[in-house]
Amino acid sequence: MTEEKTFPAFDDHEVAAGMKFLRSNEKYADLVPPPGTLKVDWFLFHGMGRIVNERRTARSKLALLTGTVVREFVPDSSPERRRLGEGYRDGIMAMFRRRKGFFGSRRDLESTEHPKDDGDQLRLI
Repeated sequence: MTEEKTFPAFDDHEVAAGMKFLRSNEKYADLVPPPGTLKVDWFLFHGMGRIVNERRTARSKLALLTGTVVREFVPDSSPERRRLGEGYRDGIMAMFRRRKGFFGSRRDLESTEHPKDDGDQLRLI
């Protein structure tokens, strides 16, 4: 049986090099925010909301689950990143509040559970 090869995730320096390339490329420079500027990305926002919705169970604590998913994408390593993560979390929670208001509240959810995070990143709650 052959073992499938796994590849390490990109580190911050590699991502910064990719962003530097895009910023200096005439074709893509207008798409990249200035250095040190963190902004909400619509596609990432949509993707995180979709992942929260996929992982959600009837017994999950939505705020904890949302914080966990956001932390997987936006690490809490600086005040700017913390603020960006809080923005994603609050925006996703606003979408779920709107949905709850639209569909009506579900009062049958009494006990809840939330996923355990084995990493060293703190969860947004």
